[in-house]
Amino acid sequence: MKTHLPLGRLQPTDPHPHDRRRAGIHLITPSAWEHGTYLPSPLGPFLEPGPVWITEATLRLLLRLSSSKYALCDPPVIHESYTSGSTENLLEKFRTILRDERARAIDEDDTVTLEYVKALYSEFVSALGKTTPSSDLRRPDWMRIIRSQAFANLWSKAYKAYAEGLTLVKVCGADELHLQGEWRRVFQEGQDLTQVELKETYQVAVLYPEAEPERQEMCNDPYIEKRRYEYAGGRYVGCRSCGGDLCTSCRTIHLAPADIPYEYNDDNLCPACR
Repeated sequence: MKTHLPLGRLQPTDPHPHDRRRAGIHLITPSAWEHGTYLPSPLGPFLEPGPVWITEATLRLLLRLSSSKYALCDPPVIHESYTSGSTENLLEKFRTILRDERARAIDEDDTVTLEYVKALYSEFVSALGKTTPSSDLRRPDWMRIIRSQAFANLWSKAYKAYAEGLTLVKVCGADELHLQGEWRRVFQEGQDLTQVELKETYQVAVLYPEAEPERQEMCNDPYIEKRRYEYAGGRYVGCRSCGGDLCTSCRTIHLAPADIPYEYNDDNLCPACR
């Protein structure tokens, strides 16, 4: 619910440049996403060819990823915009009440209240998009923006996991990440809204044979040559037995050039040490 929601009726708006003081829906042609093998598209898996309608939360995510800080894609081409003046704090009081009651229910092991809070949140968001005789407020744009903000938040967690060397197997819905690696060094485990809770574990190669990572060779030579040399700005440790490059931290994992992403070329580090 912490997202930019339009206050008034959506009106046609000049999309150039994007006005961060307004919010709504936008017709865009997204730029190519070239990282799909290890990082999911911010638009999800169901992207159709050609222009697509997206909400404010998704547009802001795409613009952030096209900035110099991330440089993951080019900015989307915005064709049309329907927006209104916006605020990020419209549902702040309601959000705070739900958050605090959820935290209290977890501390007191009150499963009834916990389930009620979940149902209340879900029903409130869904009701925004429905037309019912008892509904005085119908804002399908709010419903879609809130849901897309939830996915944007999940995508940000997925990017954090990738940046810390974890392998993303799958991103599901609005709150589920499937990860390979020691995720507890990246995320704090728990039921708080800022934490991650373990749901289940499984063997990736069994369900997704194509996702099985290439086995990395371990070096058992007790007399690893501690040679270091400068090459293309990086620091390397070589194995005396085979002459291959080793992780400069643990000095046991053999590395191939493909194992070192460009952003980590200051050191040869295996994914676990990253």
